[in-house]
Amino acid sequence: MGGNGNGGGTVYNVNVKKLWENVPTGVTTPAIEAQLYSDGKATNQIMTLNHDNNYSGTFKYLSEYDANNQPIKYTVAEVNVPTDYTGTTTPQPLNAKDNTATLVNRYSLPATTSIKVNKVWAAVPTGTTPPSITAVLYKNGQATQTTVTLSASNQYSAQFTDLPVTDSTGKPISYSVAEEKVPTGYKSTTVGPQPVNNGIVTLKNTYVPTIPVTPDTPITPNTPVTPDTPVTPITPNTPVTPSTPSTPATPGTPNKPVSPKKPKKPTMGHKRPNTKTTTTSQASLATKQPTPKASTDSETPAVSSSGKLPQTSDNKKQALVVSLVGMILLSFIGIAAVVSHKFKMN
Repeated sequence: MGGNGNGGGTVYNVNVKKLWENVPTGVTTPAIEAQLYSDGKATNQIMTLNHDNNYSGTFKYLSEYDANNQPIKYTVAEVNVPTDYTGTTTPQPLNAKDNTATLVNRYSLPATTSIKVNKVWAAVPTGTTPPSITAVLYKNGQATQTTVTLSASNQYSAQFTDLPVTDSTGKPISYSVAEEKVPTGYKSTTVGPQPVNNGIVTLKNTYVPTIPVTPDTPITPNTPVTPDTPVTPITPNTPVTPSTPSTPATPGTPNKPVSPKKPKKPTMGHKRPNTKTTTTSQASLATKQPTPKASTDSETPAVSSSGKLPQTSDNKKQALVVSLVGMILLSFIGIAAVVSHKFKMN
């Protein structure tokens, strides 16, 4: 190893590491600055110790001896002790085995603490004012009744104050904060209880634009079918009232036949003819005598072919037969009319 100019001897390195003590779960340790001292005097060499370098570093290429060839005594001090921690800004000596200076900070639990809540809005259109929201304090994972309102009037920032740091047994209390309800038109990127980092909780909501819904195209209704014109029912024919059959005429009483006149006696002044001759002549006359014609008047009755005069009982029989035949014909006519009417009705 070679020297670096200000002094002599071999190249010399000084290591620095940071130790944190009694830090509660959920508390993030801050970055600190460490300054190199040479023979009790501060140098211009300062390094930052944080999470990225695991709170350790090295001052390199230092001279082991001064200009008088005397060993240089190096020490390291913390520039500032962070809030809520105890420590010292007095330069700390190096461990002779590995040339390492150890800086120790101890978390100091205050009697009470406060938590600041900030609300961040993203993608909100110009001219749109975000709504107010309510933040709820959680204690050891359980929601409490303690809330704060974040609105435009307080620039969406508020604090929970005078919060006990430990419970009654002296155990540290773990606090977190959650948004009570995400407002309509926004979505949250910090859903649920959020941890406290260095006394601050940040809640973030992003604006979600409303996309109008295109309505469905209405369905054209089918053209209604025109109903058929109802058929007018046929009025049935008025049934024919059968005619009342005529009462058969009562046959008249035939005229009483007129008794024929007695033939005139022959004149007695003539000579009595021969009996035989007379008998023969009478027979001839009887043969030649014309058959009397039917009388057209009431004086001479007609003689039947039997040679008898018409009798009153014969006319009564004929009238009865005619009446029966008439009644039978009328009955047939009435039955035929009823059958015809029923046929038309069907």
